[in-house]
Amino acid sequence: MYASYPKNPHLAEVLYQAGYIERFGTGTGEILRLCKEAGLLEPVFDLETGFKITIWRPEVIGRKYKKNGTDQVTDQVTDQVNKLIQRLILITDQAYSRQELMEILQLKHNPNFRDNYLNPAVQEGYLSMTLPNKPISTHQKYQSTEKGQQLKTQLEKKKG
Repeated sequence: MYASYPKNPHLAEVLYQAGYIERFGTGTGEILRLCKEAGLLEPVFDLETGFKITIWRPEVIGRKYKKNGTDQVTDQVTDQVNKLIQRLILITDQAYSRQELMEILQLKHNPNFRDNYLNPAVQEGYLSMTLPNKPISTHQKYQSTEKGQQLKTQLEKKKG
C-alpha cells in the first residue's frame, strides 16, 4: 500500500494527541474505501514531486449524477449546489462582475466558483448575464433574474 512518513513528526504527534488523526497511515486506506463506496474512480496517487492525490468527482448532470454509468438522484448533491446558489443569490442586489462576486463571498479559486456557484445559478435561471452575446467579455456582469429575486425573498423570510 502507501507508507506514511510525516514530514514533521512533532506536529503529527500533537495532532494525534489532540484527536485530529487516529494513527499514522490510515488516511489513504480510508480515502480508497470512501471513493469505492461512493462509486467513484479510484484516486490517483503521485509521489514523484512530493505527495499529490487526484480524487475524481461524480459527473454532475443537473440534479443527478452519473455513477458507474447509471444516473442516480442525489439529494446531497442537489442540496449542496442549492446551498451554494442560495449563498450567491443572497448577496446579489445589483449587477456584479465575476471577480466582485468572488470577493464578496471571499472565494479565491476561479474554477470552483464558476463550476459550483456561477454556472449552476445561470443554468437554473437564478442569475443572468448582462452581456449574453459576449459571455467572456471583460465587462460581463451577472444580475439576479425574477426567479432569483423570488428565491432571495424566500430565503430572507426564512432567515428573519
